[in-house]
Amino acid sequence: MKIIASLIFVLFLASATSAYGQVWREIKPIESTGEDVRRLLGDKVNCWLGRCEYKLPKGGTVYFEFSLGTCKDKPAGAVTEIMVFPGPAYNLFISDLNIDESKLIPGDPGDQLNIDVYESRELGIKIEAGKDKRVVTLKYFPAAKYDTILCSPASEAKPKPPVVRK
Repeated sequence: MKIIASLIFVLFLASATSAYGQVWREIKPIESTGEDVRRLLGDKVNCWLGRCEYKLPKGGTVYFEFSLGTCKDKPAGAVTEIMVFPGPAYNLFISDLNIDESKLIPGDPGDQLNIDVYESRELGIKIEAGKDKRVVTLKYFPAAKYDTILCSPASEAKPKPPVVRK
C-alpha cells in the first residue's frame, strides 16, 4: 500500500508540473490566489500573514506565499511562490517531475553539502536535490513569461516607516 501511495503522489506531481513546470495541485504562481489554495486544500491548510502551510500525508510540508497587493494587474493574494519539501517517504527524483531537464541550469548550493541546485526561469522552478538527484526541495515561482507583472512576495514586504509629525 505504501508503494501505491508513493507512486500516486509521484505521478500526481509529475503530471502537475508538465505545462510550465510551476503548477502544484492546480495551484499556479500568479494565476492562483489564497482563496484557491484554501478551496483546493480545504481545512488542512493553515494560513497567516500572506503565507499558508500544508502538511503532506506522509510527512513533508508545502508553503505558499502571496502578494500583499504589489502585483501589477493582479490583486492582493496572488500566489507568488510555492515551496514543496516532499520528505523522504515520497522518494521523489528529478526524473519523476516530467519536466524538460535540458532547461535546468545548475545553480550555487551555497553552504549546503551534498546538495545540487537546478533552476529554470523559463519553467519557473528551482530544485534542490541530493547527489543522487533525489528531490529535497521544489520551489515554484512565476515563470519568465510573467516578468512584466512585477510581484513582491510577502517575505519581501517592507514595513512602512512611521510618520513623524512636528
